[in-house]
Amino acid sequence: MAPVNGRTLTKQETLVLYEVLDGPDDELVAALHHAVAVVLGEPAELSWAHLLSVAAASRRWSQRRIDMLLATERTWLEDLTLELCEVRGLEMANREPLSESHVETSEFIRIALDALRRLNPHDVRRASLALREADAEHSWFELTLLLDMASDQLAAGKSLSESLVLRISDVLGPGPFAAMVELVPREAPTEAEGY
Repeated sequence: MAPVNGRTLTKQETLVLYEVLDGPDDELVAALHHAVAVVLGEPAELSWAHLLSVAAASRRWSQRRIDMLLATERTWLEDLTLELCEVRGLEMANREPLSESHVETSEFIRIALDALRRLNPHDVRRASLALREADAEHSWFELTLLLDMASDQLAAGKSLSESLVLRISDVLGPGPFAAMVELVPREAPTEAEGY
C-alpha cells in the first residue's frame, strides 16, 4: 500500500533489507526501523515502539503483531521484512507471519539467487535441491528446474543465457526477488532471442 505521507521503498532499499535478513536481530531491527519510517513518512529519530504504534494506527495492525515486533520475535521480524520487500510498503490490517515452510523456501530462493549472482554452480545446485525438499506443495518446481539448468550452464563454463535468466525472473514474478535477478550476470542477448 502506498504511504500517505511517506513513500514506497526503492529497489535498493529492499535489497538492503534482504542483506540484513540473515544478520543479527539488532541489525535487522535497525534496517526495519529505517524502512518503516520511510514508508510512514515519519522521522527516523522516533523510537521503534512509536513507529510501530503509528503503523498500527494507520494500517490497523493487531496488538499481537506490535507485541511480537517489539519483542524482536524473529519470525515476525522476517515477515515484516518480506512484506516491506514484496509491496515496498506496509499492508493494511492484520498479517500473520508466514508459515515456517514459506520462510524456508524464500530463504532457499534468496540463497540460489545469490549463488547465481556469484556464478557458483555448486551453491546454485545445493540451493535448488534444498528448495525442492522444502517445497512440499511443489509451488517452485519450475524454478528448481530452471536453477538446475543454470547450474549446468555454469558448471560447463558457460555464461548464463539471457533467456534463462528471464525465464527465472518470469517464474519469480514481481517483487523482491525480481530485484535480485537483475543483479545476475548473463551473456548479452543474441538476435535469435529477440532482445
